[in-house]
Amino acid sequence: MEAFTIQGYHIFYEKAILFYGRKCIIESKMEVQLLGIKETDKKIILAVDDTPSSLQIVHSALGREFDVRLAKSGSAAMSVLERVKADLILLDIEMPGISGFDIMDLLANKPQLSGIPVIFVTSHATESFVKEAAQKGAADYIVKPFAPDVLRNKAYRALGMARPSAPKTASEALEHEKGCAH
Repeated sequence: MEAFTIQGYHIFYEKAILFYGRKCIIESKMEVQLLGIKETDKKIILAVDDTPSSLQIVHSALGREFDVRLAKSGSAAMSVLERVKADLILLDIEMPGISGFDIMDLLANKPQLSGIPVIFVTSHATESFVKEAAQKGAADYIVKPFAPDVLRNKAYRALGMARPSAPKTASEALEHEKGCAH
C-alpha cells in the first residue's frame, strides 16, 4: 500500500481504489477525486517506540482509520504532545532516555495531558510490568508481537468508539466495493 498527501488530505491507495478512513473512491489515471474529509476529522493516535519496525506495524494496522503520529523516543513524544492533542497514546516501556513509565508520570503531572488514555505496547510480558502499567493508569496492555486486529480492537475500546464492521460474506464485500465506486 502507498500513501501521499494532497492539500492536507492524507490518502492511502491500493490498486485502483483509494481508501480514506471508511470511505473509498476510484482513482483515474488523470485525476484523483477527493471526498472532502480532512486529516483532522480522524482521532489522533500517538505511537511511541524506539524500534522503527514497531512504529511501521502500528501505522499499518491503524493508519486507515486514525491519524497516526509516530515518535521514536520519549522526548520526541513529549515534544509532539506540546503541539498536538492526541486522543490515544500507544507507548513502549523500555526506550533510551525517557521510559514509557516516565512518560506516564509526566502525563499525570500535566492537566491538559493527564486524561489521554494510554495503551502499553511492549515486549515485556512479566506480571511486574503489567502491574506497574496498571498502577500508572494504563488503559490497556499489549504484548509484542500482536495481531493487528487486537491493536485495532483495543484502540477503539480505549477511545470509547464502536469498531466499524467489515463485510462478513463475499457478497457483502462485493456490495461494499460497488458502494465505493460511486
